[in-house]
Amino acid sequence: MTSTSFFTPRALALLSRRLVAVVLAVASMLTVLAPAEAQRRRSTRSLQQPEFTDVEADDPAREHFFAGVELYAGGDREGAVEQFVASFDLRHEPVVAYNLGQVLKELRRYEEAVFWYRRYLTMTEHSEVRATVRKRRVVTSLVRRLQRALVEVAIEVLPEGAEVRLDDRRVGTAPLEGPLLVSPGERVLRLSAEGYDTLEERLQVRAREPLTLQFSLLPTRSTLRVTTNLPTATIAVDGVPVGAGEVAQAVEQGSYVVEVNEPGYQPRRTAIQVADDTTLHLELEPEPLRAYQKWWVWTLVGVVVVGAAAGTTVAIVR
Repeated sequence: MTSTSFFTPRALALLSRRLVAVVLAVASMLTVLAPAEAQRRRSTRSLQQPEFTDVEADDPAREHFFAGVELYAGGDREGAVEQFVASFDLRHEPVVAYNLGQVLKELRRYEEAVFWYRRYLTMTEHSEVRATVRKRRVVTSLVRRLQRALVEVAIEVLPEGAEVRLDDRRVGTAPLEGPLLVSPGERVLRLSAEGYDTLEERLQVRAREPLTLQFSLLPTRSTLRVTTNLPTATIAVDGVPVGAGEVAQAVEQGSYVVEVNEPGYQPRRTAIQVADDTTLHLELEPEPLRAYQKWWVWTLVGVVVVGAAAGTTVAIVR
């Protein structure tokens, strides 16, 4: 008995094509529906993931960190750096310092990468965790390689505590712990301190040519203007005469004692705090006449003297 197929060759071919299309569609759907976490991990293999086991799920440091991870996975390296820095500022996790080094290295911002790699090495110096020990060896080797492309720039600044910024990136306060490692090229150095003029300097950093730079910031100066109601009154600042009537004196910001004197007038003396340009007006008032300067005293004395010469006594009856 001969069996008969219900499908002709043409029908089988059509069915085969449809089956292939369905299989491809299902495969595409499975790809779309793949777990987001798995995709994120594949795209962030160069980063480390902290556990954050002792913080709440809504902890700001944790939120900034995973925001950085998502930005990195999406290709936004600059945005990832901002989020990682925000996370580190709130919570000093070694893994965040490591990730900053990784991302900055990819951005070819080698000096910053070295800075964060060093932070990671310092923070994990005493770790006995095997994975961390292995990672430290890798990072140490990375730092050595990156340093070969950088130039040492030693910066000494007065006063102590002055903020040091390179290309608008804060690198520390004076005195710095050691030389900066800087990429060759034109760089902008900015030094600032409260009460001092800000200094901005353009540096030309050349490969394999270390630099040593010394700076002293100048105190910020303001104008202290002192006026009086008498054009001949002597004006002194901290005991030093500076003029008469009205003067404008350039001074450093700070506290001063201003004195104004004029014969026959009561002296004026006041302390003033100068932060910006300041004007001080001092009114001088005549000195009150003392008893021996009043006319009726001299009249009385004259009467007594005359009376004594005549052998008489003058009594004053009130």
